[in-house]
Amino acid sequence: MTEDTPNYYTRSGQTCSEVMRPFIDRLSGEEAFYIGNALKYLWRFGEKPGADPVEDLKKARHYIQMAIDLREVRRQKDDIASQLNKTHFTHKEANPKTFIERREDLLCSKVEEWIDRKPSEYPEDDRNVLAKIETTNDLSVNRWYEVVYYSRELGGWRSICSGSKTFEDGEIVKGWAYVDRLVDF
Repeated sequence: MTEDTPNYYTRSGQTCSEVMRPFIDRLSGEEAFYIGNALKYLWRFGEKPGADPVEDLKKARHYIQMAIDLREVRRQKDDIASQLNKTHFTHKEANPKTFIERREDLLCSKVEEWIDRKPSEYPEDDRNVLAKIETTNDLSVNRWYEVVYYSRELGGWRSICSGSKTFEDGEIVKGWAYVDRLVDF
């Protein structure tokens, strides 16, 4: 125990950080942070003078949920990577798609699952979003995904690419998702 460790972080001669070390040493950065904070709030539950014990439990629950969310995202990425690695074709197929085309199809289907916002909903700020965009002419309907943002000042969707012609020829947003959901993919 160190001199600057408050009493509510010490039990039976051991500090919270000494007890949690074996738990968090085997974890990586972000996950170690979440689990460490959850353990800290559980450890001091009902012990810190003037602190609401229910608030300590809520804070622990918050950090546990963050760790669960992180694990679920990793599991999804692992599942997608596993599916992508199993994607292949043989020369005997009548109309084979290339390996890259199959991976692209699978990734697009996963991106489609992530597009969870309706076109009538707008981001609460100017954050970039991945949008499903569609344009229609007399001959065809074209659809693609592009990173864009919604400008409240200009009252419409805008491309983040300088020189882009998106939204100049009647393109419309059919759905979107925050880009930060895809950053680590």
